Amino acid sequence: MIQCYQCEEFQLNNDCSSPEFIVNCTVNVQDMCQKEVMEQSAGIMYRKSCASSAACLIASAGYQSFCSPGKLNSVCISCCNTPLCN
Repeated sequence: MIQCYQCEEFQLNNDCSSPEFIVNCTVNVQDMCQKEVMEQSAGIMYRKSCASSAACLIASAGYQSFCSPGKLNSVCISCCNTPLCN
């Protein structure tokens, strides 16, 4: 089982990496942590969750062209498979 940080709704300027956001992912189903970062004029928005590797990698690849850190309206999705790596 893997643990990830989870904030389902976008948190503005709070990257959710504190103990109250830690969840246990579903065994044998969710084997990765996913992080979504959106850069908007109001600030940076974060969403984190457990994910299956297939779903996360597809999402990550799909958003590759929208990911340009430091630029307005950038959307980056990343996947990782170690505890609390998101």
